[in-house]
Amino acid sequence: MKTIDLKTYENEVRRRLNDCCWDETSGMSPAAMRAVLRKETDGLPVNLARAKIFAFVLDNAQLYIDGQDWFQDRINHGGILGEHRAMAVERAEHGALRQAHECSERAFEAGAYRGGFDFCHVSPDWERLFRLGFKGIYEELRREREKKQTGGTLGAEQEAYYRAGETVYSAVLRLLKRQAAAAEKIGGERMRIVAEGLKNLSEGAPSSLLEAMQITFTAYYLMMVVEGSNVRSLGALDSLYMPFYNADLESGRFSQSRLCELVDCFFCRWSAMDVVSNIPFYLGGWDSREKADRIGKFSYFLVNRYRNLNLCSPKMQIRCNRFTPRALIEYVLDCIRSGSSSFVFMNDDAVIPALTALGESERDASDYTPVGCYEPLASGKEIACTCSGEVNLAKAVEFVMGGGEEYLHGIRLYGPAPSAFSDFDSLFEEVKKRATDFVSAAMNIVAAYDREYPNVFSSPLLSATFRNSVERGQDVYHGGAKYNNSGINIIGLGTAVDALAAVRELVYEEKLLTLEELNAVLKDNWQGNELLRRRALHCREKYGNGSPGADGLMLELYSCICKCFENRKNGRGGVFRMGLFSVDNCIVYGAATGASADGRKAGEPISKNLCASVAQDRNGVTALMNSITCMDLKKAPNGAVLDVTLHPTAVSGGDGLAAFYGLLTAYFALGGQSIQFNVFNAEDLRRAQKEPEKYASLQVRLCGWNVRFVSLSKIEQDLFIRDAEKAEVNG
Repeated sequence: MKTIDLKTYENEVRRRLNDCCWDETSGMSPAAMRAVLRKETDGLPVNLARAKIFAFVLDNAQLYIDGQDWFQDRINHGGILGEHRAMAVERAEHGALRQAHECSERAFEAGAYRGGFDFCHVSPDWERLFRLGFKGIYEELRREREKKQTGGTLGAEQEAYYRAGETVYSAVLRLLKRQAAAAEKIGGERMRIVAEGLKNLSEGAPSSLLEAMQITFTAYYLMMVVEGSNVRSLGALDSLYMPFYNADLESGRFSQSRLCELVDCFFCRWSAMDVVSNIPFYLGGWDSREKADRIGKFSYFLVNRYRNLNLCSPKMQIRCNRFTPRALIEYVLDCIRSGSSSFVFMNDDAVIPALTALGESERDASDYTPVGCYEPLASGKEIACTCSGEVNLAKAVEFVMGGGEEYLHGIRLYGPAPSAFSDFDSLFEEVKKRATDFVSAAMNIVAAYDREYPNVFSSPLLSATFRNSVERGQDVYHGGAKYNNSGINIIGLGTAVDALAAVRELVYEEKLLTLEELNAVLKDNWQGNELLRRRALHCREKYGNGSPGADGLMLELYSCICKCFENRKNGRGGVFRMGLFSVDNCIVYGAATGASADGRKAGEPISKNLCASVAQDRNGVTALMNSITCMDLKKAPNGAVLDVTLHPTAVSGGDGLAAFYGLLTAYFALGGQSIQFNVFNAEDLRRAQKEPEKYASLQVRLCGWNVRFVSLSKIEQDLFIRDAEKAEVNG
């Protein structure tokens, strides 16, 4: 077989995936399937109803087999199961969840907080799926049902669970056979190999690297796209794929060059799929059984193949601990300073204790998978719903400053007038009270939504990969996982601290104006008060600069929020997990947040993730890290990430790489949890903004995913430029 040009391959796959030529002779159109299904599921439990729809779609949907691709997964499903869930959600939000939904909508409009469902941050137990295959899991479901039936312990809900799982998994096996026959019909050496792999997967577990990759694509597509349970990790690719790679080499099934091509095509195909926010996988991690790091030769091989492709997606998470080889970390850092920014580093020594503090066993916590951007969960044992809600601390400050009324919409809650705060301490106490009220309100909303999952959604395909779910006979969204938790993320911490520090300095220490006068200025968005705004922007105390005053405010506010999460139960038999990341919500909530006392104007972004406000970490990255690690980040098990922008001159050459490594390891030694880097200069970004066609390949790490700089909005580009300018000043 002739070696393919990978850039051409990626572009052609993207084109073909965006314009699938369905084989109309291979099945029914979505419209025809809808007509048959319309009344087929009335009165059935949600898991059986969804299983019946799923099986019908897999058995009858038209196929698309790409004769030029190594991997096949597309069926013309028409979004039928997505529509089924959307209707169930709408019924719930107009019925049992009406009050919670309306409360969330009002709070979100005000930019204060939000709560709801989260179907978007799960990972199957990839290790079990690879070990058993679809056929093995199907047989396990059947055995477990028969065992309970024989023992007289099979309840009605359990029987529905097993029937749903068996229905779904038997349909997957039939689909693989359909796809194998269609690929064989196309002919040619590649399709012969593809057909053989698909047929093997219909009969057992994967036995080659190609089959392991195919089961990844099949499971992802059927769970994420067809079923609607949004898979947000491909798992530990080095640990999962290495045995297949080695076996292929030893048996001579594939040559080294062919295996390199398969890995390259695997990465390129994920890039071509244009997954929103990128699809992640991770490398390495602490192995609690072997008492060692999992990084091996195959880990280096994957990074090397990925680096050569210059892709934005998939994104790569590097799990680090004190035993992670320095060579691997430096190799990844070299990738970043060379322009490939799709990496995040996670600190096992901070993450594992954070998960055990939730009540997870050390072994389960050690086997965590980072889902989404950087949210850790126990692999194959936890449904964490990591983005069930957010709370905007900057808005809590705004409501207190406004005497219980926010600036942009005139929404009024409660609270004393500004004149009631005779000193800063009384104002700060009110801010803490308002922030904890926001957290409690968000938790109440999420708990209400948690209780409605059984009436809205189930995922038989995902659930059966979880051993606890199979043993219990309970869907993972209905409490069938070992750990059933809910994440709420605290955002705008930097902006809130800066605003409080400015109020303390301008009003209570220097007495430049009264709190009522400052409130009027903020309500008017600083109009006619530019000199005062400049003064606020340059207050002495700013979050992220190692200043005791700002750090003290941060710690007191953080401690107050942490207490809200202590053993707080959610609505699915688990607990709430606190996160300290915003992703792009710093822009969304910023747009709904009025002017703040730190000099920020209404509608501008609030502080991102753990970062300082834009360009306000004036004492350099070391001071920023020292400030952030004053907080005990083990109390943020839902994820806590710092974004760092560095100038290329700071990390160039051998000394620069050593300094880069020292920066990362120092942050982790201080207790930092996760960190991601951008390395560029402001001038290049300004040129890219003016002449995007010349900088089409320029990558940046955005919140928690990787993008091309030229694809960003002007607002987002300007934020990166300001960060780069600050990096130049700090050196």
